[in-house]
Amino acid sequence: MNPFNLIKNGDLSDLINFVHLHEGSMKERDSKNRTLLHVAVLEEKFSMVRWLIHENIDTNLRDNEEYTAIERAIHKNNTEIAKLLLISPGTNVKSNRHGYTYLHAAAAHGNNELVELLVSMGLCVNEKDDEGNGFTPLHWAVQQNHTKTVELLLKYGADPNIKDSEGFFALYMASSNGYLDMIKLLLLYKANIHMICEASSNSTSLLIATAYDQFGAVQLLLDNGANINDQGSDGRTSLHIAAFHKYLELYHYLLDRGADSSIKDQRNLKAKDYLYIQEDELED
Repeated sequence: MNPFNLIKNGDLSDLINFVHLHEGSMKERDSKNRTLLHVAVLEEKFSMVRWLIHENIDTNLRDNEEYTAIERAIHKNNTEIAKLLLISPGTNVKSNRHGYTYLHAAAAHGNNELVELLVSMGLCVNEKDDEGNGFTPLHWAVQQNHTKTVELLLKYGADPNIKDSEGFFALYMASSNGYLDMIKLLLLYKANIHMICEASSNSTSLLIATAYDQFGAVQLLLDNGANINDQGSDGRTSLHIAAFHKYLELYHYLLDRGADSSIKDQRNLKAKDYLYIQEDELED
């Protein structure tokens, strides 16, 4: 019998007796480099977590995937255990995994209670992670479609115009997915409707909403001042994009909203030309 099995069996008294009888067992690691605390969190054994904290187990240690027990609790969406760990005297709440903080994790999982707690503990709402994407907590909340979390972060001062490492920003991401309530919130908090994404042919939020046939998002963006004739680096307007993808309802809607049908893209084509051209007919 080992302490990890005792945790999985769920008998706290057996665990206590084992630890008292086996000096050094509190520092044991399993085959995945997980501590007793990691396993207690993964098994969601609140009383065991509480006892381990009382016995001064280190809450900041990482397993072989570089996760602390706190991050594991957030991933399990176990708010009660996560809060218990975060307020533990030995916890470094500003600990991070390649810039990915506990606030990033809470935002990504839409845990508003933890978001509020972590902000109150001094974590920065605009901090970027550096694990390949440069996301802020707001980016994560938008990507995972947590509208209430987006609203909460914006209220706490999240900047909607911060770009990630590739140039993606919150309004662009929300527009590409047609998250209408989120788009309204971002615009309310001064998201720049004219901002471009360098990684996507200098597309604006309107251009990407058109590319994904997000009719409601297109309408909402136009109603809030988006330029219907904005062009990406390929010279295409929203009208070109709608025609290229054969989004006929959206194409005619854009014309009704005043889209300029005379604009030519870098192929010297007008939007209406794409209504008759198949994608495989276009030369690179």
